[in-house]
Amino acid sequence: MKIYTYYEDINHPNQEKMLQLWQTSWSNAGFDPIILTKKDAQNHNFYESFIEQIKKIHYEIMGGKISSYGLSCYVRWLAYATMPKERFYVSDYDCINNGLKTEEPCDKLHLMDGACPCFVSGSSEQFDTLCYNFITISSDRIEDLKKLKENSPCYHDQEFFDYNFTKRYNSQANSLIEKNNMLITRDRVNGVGPYETNIVNTCKVLHISHQNATILKENDNTFKDYSVNETRIKIMEQIIGEPKENLKINPRHI
Repeated sequence: MKIYTYYEDINHPNQEKMLQLWQTSWSNAGFDPIILTKKDAQNHNFYESFIEQIKKIHYEIMGGKISSYGLSCYVRWLAYATMPKERFYVSDYDCINNGLKTEEPCDKLHLMDGACPCFVSGSSEQFDTLCYNFITISSDRIEDLKKLKENSPCYHDQEFFDYNFTKRYNSQANSLIEKNNMLITRDRVNGVGPYETNIVNTCKVLHISHQNATILKENDNTFKDYSVNETRIKIMEQIIGEPKENLKINPRHI
């Protein structure tokens, strides 16, 4: 079973180390972990138009330019859309396998951490449709989205899912989910969740996000001498065990 992540050099600390640990984690669980880059996204015939329209939409909603990081969050879905026509998983490279088996994904575009798109399953066709939906749905709801700009300093892919597919921000969210053959779930026991030091972590996928590590640093003296990003690395290593020194990442295009 394939799982993909996306890498783009945006001067983020410890990216390559996180990629190594991500790859080790999923490989140890029997998955085939594959790292995609911008070169994969550029193979999509929608790439140039997509970039232009995403920048335009972000500016219209937020009144400012989208960051390199924010743009990469959108571009990754184009990369996933260019993969072979089969069902697979995609995740952020700070999502570590904690016992998820190599089972076939459901037939819907499935977000498994609520509106946070850190761990998703689908097909290349569904990811392709999603890329067009970023444009069409955002454009259709542009006036409503402008009213929400005070909730966040950006309109990245997570805001797209949150503002359009949750009833908190869109009363028609359920019909939009059904129309687009999507499934949005959140299971903090056996599904996807943050790492916690004071409990037995039963979630099958642990998301070691920047926010998660920041909270841990504030509440656990174990990490007081480490930066947030060093804390993330330490947690990942703790979950999967110290990787072999000679293990190297094996991205397709780096």
